[in-house]
Amino acid sequence: MNEELSFWDGVEKINGKKLSAEERLQFCEDFSQMLRTSPELAKIFFNTQVYNEIVNDVTTRGAHSEGVAIVAENLASQKAKFDGKSEIDAKVSGLLAKTLGYMHDLGHTPFGHDGEGALGNEMERFEATQDYKTKRKVLFGEEYTRQAGDADVETMCYEHNETSAIIGSKLLEDFAQDNGYVLNEQAIQYIKTGILAHSTSRVGEEPKGVEQKAVRLADKVAYIPQDLLDLLKQSVISIDDLSPEEQGLLGLNEMQLTDREKEMYDGLSSEADKKQYLEQRAKSKQNLKEQLRNINSMPEKIKINLFKQLDVKVAEMQAEIARKCFVMNNGEMKLDGRKSVVDFFDKAVNKGEIPKNHEITPPEVEGISLFNKMRKAQKMPMTTPDRQTKVNETSKAYSQFLQESYGMDPMLATLWVTKAKYQDAFIKGELSRVSQDKEGNIQTETLSDINQKNDNGWKMKTTFQFFYSNIEQIPEEFRSKYQGNERDLYTNQQLVSAFIASFTNKGLNELYNGLIDRQLVISRDEAISQLQQKRPDLNIQSIVAEDKKWKNPQNPDEIHKVSANDVLEFLYEENVGNAIVSGKNQNPERNIPPIQHAIAVRDGVNATRNVEHQLNQGVELLSSAIDVSRTAVSSRDLQGMVKAVMDKQKTSEIQQHISEVKKTDEGR
Repeated sequence: MNEELSFWDGVEKINGKKLSAEERLQFCEDFSQMLRTSPELAKIFFNTQVYNEIVNDVTTRGAHSEGVAIVAENLASQKAKFDGKSEIDAKVSGLLAKTLGYMHDLGHTPFGHDGEGALGNEMERFEATQDYKTKRKVLFGEEYTRQAGDADVETMCYEHNETSAIIGSKLLEDFAQDNGYVLNEQAIQYIKTGILAHSTSRVGEEPKGVEQKAVRLADKVAYIPQDLLDLLKQSVISIDDLSPEEQGLLGLNEMQLTDREKEMYDGLSSEADKKQYLEQRAKSKQNLKEQLRNINSMPEKIKINLFKQLDVKVAEMQAEIARKCFVMNNGEMKLDGRKSVVDFFDKAVNKGEIPKNHEITPPEVEGISLFNKMRKAQKMPMTTPDRQTKVNETSKAYSQFLQESYGMDPMLATLWVTKAKYQDAFIKGELSRVSQDKEGNIQTETLSDINQKNDNGWKMKTTFQFFYSNIEQIPEEFRSKYQGNERDLYTNQQLVSAFIASFTNKGLNELYNGLIDRQLVISRDEAISQLQQKRPDLNIQSIVAEDKKWKNPQNPDEIHKVSANDVLEFLYEENVGNAIVSGKNQNPERNIPPIQHAIAVRDGVNATRNVEHQLNQGVELLSSAIDVSRTAVSSRDLQGMVKAVMDKQKTSEIQQHISEVKKTDEGR
């Protein structure tokens, strides 16, 4: 792919003329501004990143996307300058990368990663039909679907980057049509690929275009410091847990000056002024750290003000880190940040993946060993006395190795190690928030506990199943975007997923509560209560508290995970005799397949508790039309509720955010 012309060769004016450099700049400026005030971007300012609730000013998807946009712009424009491009061409490349940054997470669901995982679980129950695979080729391009292994895939999936690509490319097409531009498939595919390639969840190949590479790298440069600060805001870690180098990622290392601070320092004429400046900088950072130590006893207004100051610090450090993401290779400055080096060790240890026909070098052997030692230390129970010491020692050794063996910049080495040390460990449940209750008892909360993962996952599960079973209740305005009007792009499953993903956290909660109030969906607590009454011989609360793993007796290497909510759904429907949503499996064309391996989990639950009661009902119950007793609700009432929730979400959150953005822009 020609990096310079890969997008612009596909753009021309309505009169057939190619765009000049100045016209490309105008295109990017106008498109970027349109995105900033679009409902699609405004929506994700009300969807969370790692945490499922927006508390203590934790990062939202929208705030993260703004960070990615700014970092990607800096990376792409700097690369253009390294390549000897003109000032205007550098601006164009930067702005194009910026637009990709704004769009890369537009398809994220309510409730962060938990919401995406729950939606993915529901999609994976459906067979990947030929129609589904064909539609994906049209949506994402044959090259992407080939890399994603669609030819061999057996089940459907939900990936936020795929929905983001569809939303983003549609915004691009609408913008072009409204402003007198003509796009060919190459330009549209470049934008789709740039959005798709920011995530490595299904396709590991690196993006090819400069702007695409910038967004892929900017995503990590933006979210690692943001997530680290969120851990402090949520009192999962304290500022004193962080080494001076780690504090530097947040701009809180007293001994470290950012490039902007160095510029200020170098501009001072006298040594006395320089000394005073250093003392003021150090005192300011010490003051911020002291406030962080006392956030739990801090008044709310002062706390939020502190967080805003720290957000600015992190934004400064993102720009600082971005400047270090270039490496010299064969006389050319490459945009890399040495992320590929860290990915190798991560995959080799966590996934056991080493490229085929790859002969491991001595440094790689050492790196795998050091990374493995760090991972083992992270997995130690939180109550182990010397756990933190070992984590710090092993992470420091790994960071030094990356610097010495691969010439990695110290700040970048700290960045990549921090991701594994804190963020990944927290997401995997290896790091917990520890606190004391009023009686002095120690309490530990994992991310799953803090996020109420099972409750929010149940909301995603039941709303998906309800609207798949009652697809006519999805507003026609939404359905027509992807089905009908000659736009038969989505299967019904994909349509429902996109509909659920279009809600904010608050909007999805209100939609779910509306279905509960109308007795069209059963709540998780009620499902557990009814199931416990049917099965008093089992501790249902305990059984459905955690995800289960099932090993195939015929093949011990075959391990399947069944979520806690899937176990609850299966046991409830099998024992109580009702479906968890109204209308489930009453339309033969929209049957919801049974949960894979749920019977094995059921049998394991019975066996481990030595229960005499044997279940006689089989999986046939799930695939039959279950007669559910529900309060009769008219379609008009239900559609009115859905529309009211969407309208409220639009007016109270999305439009309000757009108005604030416009006011900010006018004040500049």
